[in-house]
Amino acid sequence: MSTSIRSRVIPFLCALGLVVSMAHSAQAAPPDTQAKRSPLLAALQAELERSMKTLGTLDPPAYYLGYTVTETQRADVSGSNGALLNSNEARNRWLEVAVRTGSYNLDNSHKVGERQQASGGPGTSVPIDDDAEVLRRAIWLETDRQYRAASEALIKIKTGKK
Repeated sequence: MSTSIRSRVIPFLCALGLVVSMAHSAQAAPPDTQAKRSPLLAALQAELERSMKTLGTLDPPAYYLGYTVTETQRADVSGSNGALLNSNEARNRWLEVAVRTGSYNLDNSHKVGERQQASGGPGTSVPIDDDAEVLRRAIWLETDRQYRAASEALIKIKTGKK
């Protein structure tokens, strides 16, 4: 085999091996494995299922729930002339919940006149600890708050359309 063909074949085989190994590892792990490894994902999944079952039966029913969690870790270090003056580390988790009430045809995200109703709120801080019960309570409180806001918005939309 010539060196020019060999130089093209070897990277191709390496890339092919990488793709095959990635596909195999993705198929080897069931989809729930990620949630079992992370208490945060497990708490989000459990609250999503519970909330959809509960809020879907209320009037107005919730037909969509979306959770966004942003976790940040920040480290600040300052020094002078090779000496450490200050170091600080901070972690934060932020939860945003989006709830849609009503139906696909008419929900709390439709316009009233020229104004678009606000969907979702600014969010809330959730605990850094991976205690499932504490996380579920924080998720439930924000979900409930956003459901109430979405219900009010849907009422305003319905009365504004009539």
